[in-house]
Amino acid sequence: MRWLPTFPFANVPGLFSALKLINLKLETIIMEQAAAVELANAIKDQITKSRAEFIARIDALEAVIRAQGAVSPELEAALLAAKGESQISDDVNPDAPPV
Repeated sequence: MRWLPTFPFANVPGLFSALKLINLKLETIIMEQAAAVELANAIKDQITKSRAEFIARIDALEAVIRAQGAVSPELEAALLAAKGESQISDDVNPDAPPV
């Protein structure tokens, strides 16, 4: 006769099927989280790329404006607003500490 451990749930019908189902659901959750991590990283990369493009365009616009000499207060305000929005985007993703 084979010895089986005795614990309260050893004779519950369907226990092993239920445990198998729970394990499958846990694996699914873990896989879904991994996909979410990939998506979040892709979004971060896209934002970083677009932020760099915005900064380059703002810098180019600023160079053209500065080359003209005197500018209207409206143009100066618009440029400052664009730079401010770019800075807000940069502040959301802090720079890596120097190593």
